[in-house]
Amino acid sequence: MVPRDAGNFLPDLPEKKDWCAVVSMPLEIGITKLAGMKVLRFQYPEMKTNDVYNHLFGGLKKTIKESINVIKEKRFDKYFIHFKETDIPGHDNKPKEKKKMIELIDKKFFKFLRKKVENLELVVTGDHSSPCELKAHSADPVPLLHYGRGKNDDITRFTERMSFNGYYGKVLGKDVLQTVGFDK
Repeated sequence: MVPRDAGNFLPDLPEKKDWCAVVSMPLEIGITKLAGMKVLRFQYPEMKTNDVYNHLFGGLKKTIKESINVIKEKRFDKYFIHFKETDIPGHDNKPKEKKKMIELIDKKFFKFLRKKVENLELVVTGDHSSPCELKAHSADPVPLLHYGRGKNDDITRFTERMSFNGYYGKVLGKDVLQTVGFDK
């Protein structure tokens, strides 16, 4: 068996010394450390029952809370925040659970950003698609939203199809940070 994304050397990533990473999974922790980000350490909730989705919602709430707390501290100019939990319902073909998770992120995290963060510049995207009907990752595109730096367009919904018609059109994942001006 070959581990996912195996290689024989560590990637050479551009340094992001002034960034804070709020991540909970080993892969994302390793990538953000390699990029020189300050990784926010927090205790992810332990699984206390066999209810996986109760555990995932608890972890999502904790990640949102820790993200808000570190942003309130205003020690960093840029943050990489990864909500891993929304991936699992895609693998389990549970679109209602995925929708609930996205709504929770919107209600708690994005509501905080909209109301409490001045001069906000925000980039929202996904690291990959996990369509529920496939129950796996796919090569499907993910939407890209960039808010706060005058990149206005007529897009009113955060969807893959609408994003293609937006200001940036289609952008390769490796080019997102440079395209939106976050590459420094």
